[in-house]
Amino acid sequence: MNPTMSPALQWSAVKRADEIESRWAVLRQPPAAAHENAGENVHQCRALTLNLVVRVADAADAARMAGYLWRLGPRHPARVFLVSPHADGLHLQVAAQEQGSELLHVALPPERSAAFLTPLLQSDLPALLLWRGGRPEAHVEFEPLAALADRVLVDAQFLGLAAAEVAALAQQLHGRTHLADLSWTRLTPWRQLLYQGLETTPGAAGRITAVTIAAPAGPANIAALLLAGWLARQLLWTPAQRLSAASLQLLRPAASLPAAPALTLTFQTTPAGRSAALLGVQVEGEGFRVAICHHGPDLKMSVHQGEQEIGHWAGAALTEQRSEADCLAVEISICGGDPLYGAALERACAIARQLETHP
Repeated sequence: MNPTMSPALQWSAVKRADEIESRWAVLRQPPAAAHENAGENVHQCRALTLNLVVRVADAADAARMAGYLWRLGPRHPARVFLVSPHADGLHLQVAAQEQGSELLHVALPPERSAAFLTPLLQSDLPALLLWRGGRPEAHVEFEPLAALADRVLVDAQFLGLAAAEVAALAQQLHGRTHLADLSWTRLTPWRQLLYQGLETTPGAAGRITAVTIAAPAGPANIAALLLAGWLARQLLWTPAQRLSAASLQLLRPAASLPAAPALTLTFQTTPAGRSAALLGVQVEGEGFRVAICHHGPDLKMSVHQGEQEIGHWAGAALTEQRSEADCLAVEISICGGDPLYGAALERACAIARQLETHP
């Protein structure tokens, strides 16, 4: 089923927690059957893939996320819990798709969230917590909700978290719980294009002399640091010497050729503009240059050998401006941790620490 063809989301109010399961069962049936079985405790076979707990920021965020997840339901059927903080009382709304997701929007005091949700989770399915409620350390319910999850998904850019804070958050999670970040998810097209660009020149990775990453806030931009960390991890570079507040020298692995040129990494600060994402990446080496930048909402890449352009790509197949729904669809389909993200974050933190040291 095409997600865009799913019927419009319509909430149904329930008064008590013990009514949620039976109401979902009725709503999942075709309209005629639902009418015939109204009021009955109907059990229906369904193929849900995960428990998805979304701690939303506010009512507007709840409505926006509900719309995204409703459209994703036929492709990624889940038991979805949209959790809103509410000073007192308990407010419940449910919705369900015949072939898709079951949604619950619950507003309740934050300290009650984890205890309320625990019996409603499908015990045989993985659980993902999408945290959108502000900086985690400022909220009493973060730790109990994270303890319910196999994966915790944040948007470090949206939450204003620095690389070191993201790494500390990952360390605080329960042993079986992995951290994921939508800031990393958005880097996928940049990483793919860099791979493609460097492959056009034999031995390019070993001949790189300079990497420049342009982004709002420069070296404080989590996306810029993650991209630099990923590139350094893949090519086994380590931070060596701070050259300025926005640049440093990197060391190549010991096995590199003795004549390998010096290598510098520079973060170029740009105006915030329309987004807080990356604005451009340039990799230069002996006799070649790979540049990636925005082309409207999409990305374009050019590859030069000397002064001659040997490759040019631009189009919408890879776009940095993917929607929240697109990024969520990617993360919902992942099971377990992402070792590559963890390694990139570790190297990003090392780069940030080196930039903060005094020359």
